[in-house]
Amino acid sequence: LTGYFTTQSSKIYKTSNAGESFINITPNDILFPFYKIQAVSNNMVVTNAGENIYITKDGGLSWNVSSYNSQYPSVIYFFDALNGWISYYPNLVRRTTNGGEIWSNIFLNDSTISVESSISFVDEFNGFFSTDSRFYNTTNGGQNWNLISNFGFYDIKFIDKDNGFGLKYPSVYSTSDGGTSWNKIDSIHDVYEFELKKN
Repeated sequence: LTGYFTTQSSKIYKTSNAGESFINITPNDILFPFYKIQAVSNNMVVTNAGENIYITKDGGLSWNVSSYNSQYPSVIYFFDALNGWISYYPNLVRRTTNGGEIWSNIFLNDSTISVESSISFVDEFNGFFSTDSRFYNTTNGGQNWNLISNFGFYDIKFIDKDNGFGLKYPSVYSTSDGGTSWNKIDSIHDVYEFELKKN
């Protein structure tokens, strides 16, 4: 089991043996704590510290660093090793189709993007983006975003293009029509974070 861990002291550690031992793979010249981290594969990791996005494709031996206009990203999400998205306050989503080497900018007619934003894709074309007050979908990989409702979530997870869940603290909601309508799940409450995996 390979795992990656960030610390409040601005370090990244890697284990390749399910936590029996760790090695420090922190990039050079880190000035801020790491905020988000995603292990796209055993060797590809995406994270950010301050305004900088760090991507490694060799398990932390080397890192590619990029940033955008000194802005701090709100959400980092990769569907696979090629397709990824990053949101920035107040109205920008950036998209890559080559593993972060080149990014394109998509500006939303929205000023509500914040830390409480979330992205979920079910394939390279169909995805969802939510701020705390608006919910969007895309059918072309994020080149265009369609406003579905003015009911948003802090966190969203979709199983397919119809079925998904949204967290609006302290409640979890479910949808079976791609986010057009949502039903509150009454059997669980006071939820802070959640994760889903298909059986």
